[in-house]
Amino acid sequence: MILLSIYWPAFISMILLPITLFISHDQPSKVYNDLLIGNDASLQPPTGAFTLYLPLISKNEDCFQWHGQIPLQTAVDQNLCVQIQTGVWTTTVQIVLQSGHILLGEDKNASILRAASPWTGNGTSNGAEAVVHDNGSENSTIANFTIDANNLSTFGVGAHGTGTTVDSVKIINAKCDGVAITAAGWKVLNSTIENNGYSCHTGLPGSGVYITKPLNNFTPAFYAPIIIGNIIRNNGGPALDVDRVWGGTFKNNTVSDNQGWAAISLYSASYWIVENNAIQHPFSASPTHPNHPYCMGGPSGNYAAALAICQDTELSDQLATYNSVLNNQISGWYGIRLIGNDETNPNWVPRFNTIQGNDVWGSTIGCIDDFSPNQSGSNIWTTNNCAGTPDTPPIYF
Repeated sequence: MILLSIYWPAFISMILLPITLFISHDQPSKVYNDLLIGNDASLQPPTGAFTLYLPLISKNEDCFQWHGQIPLQTAVDQNLCVQIQTGVWTTTVQIVLQSGHILLGEDKNASILRAASPWTGNGTSNGAEAVVHDNGSENSTIANFTIDANNLSTFGVGAHGTGTTVDSVKIINAKCDGVAITAAGWKVLNSTIENNGYSCHTGLPGSGVYITKPLNNFTPAFYAPIIIGNIIRNNGGPALDVDRVWGGTFKNNTVSDNQGWAAISLYSASYWIVENNAIQHPFSASPTHPNHPYCMGGPSGNYAAALAICQDTELSDQLATYNSVLNNQISGWYGIRLIGNDETNPNWVPRFNTIQGNDVWGSTIGCIDDFSPNQSGSNIWTTNNCAGTPDTPPIYF
């Protein structure tokens, strides 16, 4: 049986429709919406199936074919769909999408939108601008071209509109984060996110994908982002940095050579699914987790981790619980690290998480857990090769 997950551009409805095909020799083919992208994240692919992500088909005659004949912002404002033609196109201001609008390229690698001096961004100095920004609009789509922040723009893509889709985009050279998300329902699919986060004005390393909620929001943020099929590499901080956001899916991504305290960092994050990823994190990466000293280190010293889950507070909207880390290939000084502030309270640590079927071969210390087993809320570790052989447990500390 073969499982094909296809993202097919449907410009009539202005979204990218996820379609799943089951092809089998022993039963008729059937087509239905991919529940992993919809409302039911519990459905798992059948045994022996694999997921194939086909490239987005870019040419569409219904789109306004933009080649510099009018300002790009004008084209985006006046047309529901705009296609950037092949070439290097510069902008000194961020491009803002309206609700339901689509901005796509003729070719992912050859249609390039590049920030240029004198960069004015969003016209302010608040450090929250992006090359392409939804500016709070809903259900906009960005697809099939290169966004080069050129070490001028804070972000490549952002930030606070719900339902934004980023599909088959190359996002490079942002000062802080390649993709910055502060709203629900985002999808980041089939994209390459690299070389971001090395010159952030905050003095902190930026990430490939950064997901957060406002500091004054004290309710659980079930933003449920979907991040599937991406290459995320060579960023100054984590590939994925989640800050107090719940309910996401991070699946079938290739992660390598990022430089933060963890390649995948889930801070005060609950109900995430991290599955079928290839995650490689350099032993030399900085171990410092800014502003969260209890989220660093481990029983063998202060080193970075390939995947880290941390909780250092008792606030009900900042728990690290009920995450599932499944069937990943993971390599780092620490492979998988569950850590928290048990020095203050034994329950201020990740609990009720499931860690299953992960291969941490190549890590110096495969798995560590800051919450001792055989007590209420213990994390479930099964069929991982934490100690170098099958189905071995983590180090508890």
